[in-house]
Amino acid sequence: MSLEDFWREYPQLKSVSLSAKRRKCVEGNFYYDFEDAYFYYKLAGKTRKMVHRFPKGFEAMANRKLFEKTPSEKGFYPLLK
Repeated sequence: MSLEDFWREYPQLKSVSLSAKRRKCVEGNFYYDFEDAYFYYKLAGKTRKMVHRFPKGFEAMANRKLFEKTPSEKGFYPLLK
């Protein structure tokens, strides 16, 4: 969601300082700008600032490829090499 919409929907998080340096989540190996009790928040975008929200507890899945093959699919199509 855009940053303006985010502040309108979640005014309680407006007190968080955005000027601080990004922090690194050690478990998930990703950077975030601020957090609350349930989510990590990351600001992104060049022309329009967007807020990306990632749930806590799923840190290990943060940098995985969405379309990586499962072990059962590896080698299933031997002719398509």
